[in-house]
Amino acid sequence: MKIHTKILLGLLVGACSPVVHARQVVNSIVAIVNGNPLTQSDLEEPQIFFGGKKRSYKQMIEESLLAEKAKDWKITVPERHVEKRMNALKEAQGFGTQGAGFDAWLETVGLSQALVAAQIRLAQVIAEVKHILLPQDILVPRSKIEQYYQSHPSYHPERYKVSVASLEKKHIDADKGTIKSDVYLEWESLDWVNKDNLSNDMAFVANLKLGQMSDPIQEDDSLWVYRLDGKEDRRLASFDERYTYITKKLEAQERQNREKRVISDLVKESSVVCFTTDGKPQKSPLG
Repeated sequence: MKIHTKILLGLLVGACSPVVHARQVVNSIVAIVNGNPLTQSDLEEPQIFFGGKKRSYKQMIEESLLAEKAKDWKITVPERHVEKRMNALKEAQGFGTQGAGFDAWLETVGLSQALVAAQIRLAQVIAEVKHILLPQDILVPRSKIEQYYQSHPSYHPERYKVSVASLEKKHIDADKGTIKSDVYLEWESLDWVNKDNLSNDMAFVANLKLGQMSDPIQEDDSLWVYRLDGKEDRRLASFDERYTYITKKLEAQERQNREKRVISDLVKESSVVCFTTDGKPQKSPLG
């Protein structure tokens, strides 16, 4: 089966455990999935795309089930995909495609290129299995989007549009402390700023009226004056404004729910036996 080119990187996990003596395997078995033992070494293998951290116990079992399905369906990964992904990793870590120093860096996180290649292969076949098992087109009914909008209101904060101009002392009326009427100011428009983001030194902006200028403000060796050009009150975000965000959020939730159901179905048709680190049977985290 041809590998699907869209790779779900969030599923990247370690596929190959170090070769261990049979006695060691027996002593370190933490789960048996359809007769295949998963060891403590499998669980503790650093994951290259998790920053060298290990995967969770639950994730290891789930991915073992998906990997077995990939094997049943004879899904394979062309080596060019592995090489392309490996080169991308090298470049992302600043080693270039030649990878000088890459092996030494991998050793610092307890990995080798062989283990990383295995993690890449497993991630890709798992992505393909999910692509097959999970419907890609998710249609969220408008009624659900409207319901979410009503139950999760979101507000635009009060915000201001301000312009600023520089001054010289000669521009200030010494008696009144105000700007002389014949002074020409070159205004520079600033970005909109939320009320909550105003610094203490700029809090006066909230008290200005539209078109009103502030008193001259001394900042280090410079004089500045601010003008309020626009103001928007705090308001409820409209349905149209939030439609895309809510739709994507509900689609992601539905995708997660479908994935959980897929895993649940795999568990029902599989044999999963879990053990504690001291070899005692324990309840499976998959239910």
